[in-house]
Amino acid sequence: MAGTPGRAVVVGASGFLGSALVTALEARGIPTTSFTRSFPALGADNRPHPDLLDAETIFWTASTINPMIAENEPARVEADRDLLRSALTALNLAKSSARFVQVSSGGTVYDPAASPPYAEDAPVAPKGAYGRAKLALERVIREVRPGSVVVRAANAYGAGQPLAPGQGVLGHWLRSARDGRAIQMYGAASTSRDYVHVQDVASGLVAVHGRPEVPPVINLGSGRATTLAELLDVIRDVCGDVGVEVHPARSFDLERTWLDISTARSVLGWVPQVCLREGIVDMWDWLRANSAR
Repeated sequence: MAGTPGRAVVVGASGFLGSALVTALEARGIPTTSFTRSFPALGADNRPHPDLLDAETIFWTASTINPMIAENEPARVEADRDLLRSALTALNLAKSSARFVQVSSGGTVYDPAASPPYAEDAPVAPKGAYGRAKLALERVIREVRPGSVVVRAANAYGAGQPLAPGQGVLGHWLRSARDGRAIQMYGAASTSRDYVHVQDVASGLVAVHGRPEVPPVINLGSGRATTLAELLDVIRDVCGDVGVEVHPARSFDLERTWLDISTARSVLGWVPQVCLREGIVDMWDWLRANSAR
């Protein structure tokens, strides 16, 4: 079934990344349908909603797990995988021609024994349950719906990011700074990550929607490593002096990971626009204006 040219669908539209993507699509005048838990893409009979079948691109940003949940609640991992498989099977049965785009994890699926920055063809060997869960979703997509696109995003942050256990260091650190509590640092100060603003991830996904041909896997990140020490320096510059309590790294924490984004640059014409300090200032202002968040 051919979709309406240019129409996009976002599954998981009420989430942090999904909502930013909806905003970015609509800002560019792209007709967009949003699906959430209260407005599901699949009916009780597992039939796709008509708007799902009317799409040119389906963005799958739905997820119920993070690194800590994946470690502690394997049933949630299995439920996410089953839902994705059901959706893909339903699309195939309905003969949907939409491009399916799944947002995966660029920070956890690559082999930590390899040297970053990680390009899309770098070895994958996740250390933790979260990375293994995301890689399993990628395998389901390749198996059930070949021709789909997997976008491996780095550590997204920005205004609107909810507080989640075991995920989102900036969300935790900035709330601690706002509330006058010490920052909790897990792992050595030299631990490095790739922090990319959620608006940049959203603009990269919009670029995927607009291209006739896209590689099966594509990285979106800042393209640079930022250590926890460097991140703390920016936090103190923006928020003022804050205390720090250092803890050992957790089982799912990686020592260093960041992405090679040259494919996104050459194929999509995409480069991240929001520098780390600018993004932190924006997130800090949002948190101070929303003291209950």
